[in-house]
Amino acid sequence: MTENLNHTREQPLESWKEIAAYLKRDVRTVIRWEKSEALPVHRQMHQARGSVFAYPSELEAWKGSRELHLSAAPLITPWRRAVSAAGFAAATLLAFVTLASGPIRIPTTALAQPSDGIINRQVWTAPDMGNIEGAPSPDGKYLSFVDWDTGDLAIHDLETGTNRHLTDKGPWEKSDAFALFSRWSPDGGQIAYDWIAGADKGMDLRVIESEGGKSRVLGHYEKDEWVQTYDWSPDGRQILICLEKKDDTQQIVLVSATDGSASVVKTFERQARFPQAMRFSRDGRYIAYDQPQEENAPEHDIFLISVDGSNEVPLVKHPAHDLLLGWPTNGEGILFASDRTGSLDLWFLPVSAGKAQGAPELVKRGVEEIVPLGFTHGGSFYYAQGQWMLDVYVAKMDRESGKILAPPEKAVRRFEGANSWPEYSLDGKYLAYVSTRSRAFQAAVHPNVVCIRSLETGKEREFSTKFKRLAGPGWSPDGQFVYLAAWDDQGMGIYRVNAQNGEFTPIVRTEPPASLQAHEVSPDGNIFIYERQDKPKEPFRIFSRDLTTGEQKQLYAGDPESGRLSISLSPDGRRLAFINLDKKKALRVMPASGGEPKELLRFEEERSYFSTIEWTADGKYVLFPRLHSTKDKQQFALLRIAAEGGEPQEINLVMAHFENLSAHPGGEHLALSSPGFTRKFPTVWVMENFLPAAGRTK
Repeated sequence: MTENLNHTREQPLESWKEIAAYLKRDVRTVIRWEKSEALPVHRQMHQARGSVFAYPSELEAWKGSRELHLSAAPLITPWRRAVSAAGFAAATLLAFVTLASGPIRIPTTALAQPSDGIINRQVWTAPDMGNIEGAPSPDGKYLSFVDWDTGDLAIHDLETGTNRHLTDKGPWEKSDAFALFSRWSPDGGQIAYDWIAGADKGMDLRVIESEGGKSRVLGHYEKDEWVQTYDWSPDGRQILICLEKKDDTQQIVLVSATDGSASVVKTFERQARFPQAMRFSRDGRYIAYDQPQEENAPEHDIFLISVDGSNEVPLVKHPAHDLLLGWPTNGEGILFASDRTGSLDLWFLPVSAGKAQGAPELVKRGVEEIVPLGFTHGGSFYYAQGQWMLDVYVAKMDRESGKILAPPEKAVRRFEGANSWPEYSLDGKYLAYVSTRSRAFQAAVHPNVVCIRSLETGKEREFSTKFKRLAGPGWSPDGQFVYLAAWDDQGMGIYRVNAQNGEFTPIVRTEPPASLQAHEVSPDGNIFIYERQDKPKEPFRIFSRDLTTGEQKQLYAGDPESGRLSISLSPDGRRLAFINLDKKKALRVMPASGGEPKELLRFEEERSYFSTIEWTADGKYVLFPRLHSTKDKQQFALLRIAAEGGEPQEINLVMAHFENLSAHPGGEHLALSSPGFTRKFPTVWVMENFLPAAGRTK
């Protein structure tokens, strides 16, 4: 039995620019998250494809489950072109280096220890300043980036470690304009960059001297258009961009660096995605770029087109997923990434006279997450590396005091960094969790997975899915089913999953613009409790549904200003605890059948964040996190408070963040998912001596 629910939210954010401004991210990142990471963005189905909206509380809930990795690194489903960008954002951002080129993976061990002659050096530990969206200077001394404290275009001196602004737009309170992608001219004297002019003002392609001064506007694009800067021609006369027009037509365009005159190289006949990379050949006669093999296909091929558009050929055509990195300036060909061997590797393909010359040669096997930034004149490859990780941990607890007896240990060692949402079965014999393997390069072909581990044997059952995101598993009393939330292109729903064969059955299903929030299942398996909001500015409501009769009733209506709720059902199914998302938080307990809530604790934090909560196994206490910040780092401490009221007690557990909690029925273990004990910051690296001898310039 399913039900379509009318959506819910406070005043919606009604364009890409408003959504990005709210999340403090750039528009391209937000668009990519919507497609690849189930960012809750909705569409006016009767209007144009670009007519989007989102609700702040939903965004906070989504962001809250990723609080640390969003502020430390991008979500890692790479190079997937989202739906068209119909609007543009104002952002103040806390993410990490993630270009439209998207992340690639290179082994952490290889980064620290050169192998096969390849040299890797870390050149910058970046502050928590957001998306770099830039490139190295031709001489490798500087790095352009967006300083998201203000949104200005800036330069980082890799020798002195200092930063310098090239633009001076003022604080966000005075201006919502900001810079985006930037590329250095071949002589290093100028930087071309994209400039979001502000709300409803469209965007510009601009050029500024690398020493500073007044920028020149080469082109202005309306608010329903999108442009991205990719490269300069080797002679410095033209700038390579990709343009999406109001009618969603996408074009490869050359713009004069002198007067802004434009010439179209190619108009895509079918719906395209912005290339992850697009670069001039070393002689300036050709442009290489990647595109999906077929419309909406996840796998990409790499193509080569002459600058006048008269001739186009496939450079890399293979069933695997192949993505362009660029033309090394000391090489006669292209560097690209491919998963053709089953893992992601780096390859070099010789190219001459507009054609591939032979087969590609393996450069580096087995890679991990990086964001390619570009090549210097000397052939050095600059890239950024994030540390976004989410793992399942288990901590030992004292049954009486609730204190954590030892630091939590990782419970899942396979696919580390991609596991979350652990949940014990009611008999304590199994642990269900979600493995988000779509975080890897092969996101499009490796789905999200439901995992069920036997705690007696250690063996696991895995059920692959085609859903974009999975969250919040909960067990039926007999252990035969797992209930969880799942997102796809049509919306989301709560599903019952057969723990033996992985069959999904929808319990509550929504379609845009509707969505659901938290859910719980009673110990007897008869009552399903979930949260929803029906209309903007209306409160979030908690409902219960009898799964045998279909009868439904409202249990609680929250305050619209307090945001969405996190809920947890007591082990005996008689009481429901819940806490709101807003920074002014109130933790309450009420009868699960309905009735007056009792407030256990009210407190105010520095900011809003998602608060996961959980009952202890004996049903006497409720566990919840609070900000635990020091001068050098921000963490969360886990506390407990008696269900009957009293003062909260710390339980000796501090982590970077808590995505969810699950108390073992035996009362001596607590499972949780977290990025770890401390947050990690992005780093910038340079790779040298990576080309095969045959590919180097003579």
